Amino acid sequence: MHSNVGGGYPKDQLALVSLDWMMDRVEACGVRFLESSRAAVRQQLDEHGRMYDSRAGLGIYYRFMPRDLTKLWSDATKSDAAGPMLIHQSVMQRISAATQGYAPHNLSSSFNLVSRTALNPPVYQQQPWQVDAGKCDYYDACLARSAHYASWRRIIYMLLVGATLIFLGLITMLDPIPQGEMIEASPLLGGVISLLQFLLPDMLGGRLEALGAYEAPFWSLVGVLALLFVGHRLLKRKMINSAQAGWRRIFPLKSD
Repeated sequence: MHSNVGGGYPKDQLALVSLDWMMDRVEACGVRFLESSRAAVRQQLDEHGRMYDSRAGLGIYYRFMPRDLTKLWSDATKSDAAGPMLIHQSVMQRISAATQGYAPHNLSSSFNLVSRTALNPPVYQQQPWQVDAGKCDYYDACLARSAHYASWRRIIYMLLVGATLIFLGLITMLDPIPQGEMIEASPLLGGVISLLQFLLPDMLGGRLEALGAYEAPFWSLVGVLALLFVGHRLLKRKMINSAQAGWRRIFPLKSD
């Protein structure tokens, strides 16, 4: 089931879909909630609510490790023969409507849907398209391409983190500028140094000023970081486009 992992986002309609399902499950075991709390969740949940990108901005530095859903399912069920993984019905509703371009890139074509309500036993459904070999083969090929792009994103992510650590490490190795002395730097580099002094700890202030004497190496490293940032974004776009192509074969939009 999808959700806004981590919480704390301005809008939580999507996360409430998961909460509603969990509340259904524990109610089936005899737990009772205040009716007002139950109604509030049901009124606010929305499978087409906004999904936030936890990797936006500086979040790009958060550990990038594409999830193998099939392995996670096997680990969770403690069995390789537990049958197809179970996907909440709302996931397909969001995919079929292409809400925010939603197109999971690591969901194999072998899964069953869990009904919105937690019946006892739950209702598991296979989709008609899942018995269409042509659609499944095309979809799986698109996901294989997405996995390829994800692997390269992982490599670039590691290079990006490494280059950033090298950049910060080199700054700490610079000899601080003695108080009262100044090194002339171009206006652009001077502005960057001022920004870094604002963002980084005060203890690096003198060392940051010393960057003015290493303008060429500084801009070279900044260029490398910029290329890695752009490369990571381009690969993300390719990964998403490939997954969307697979899902659109299964759920064509009305304009297609």
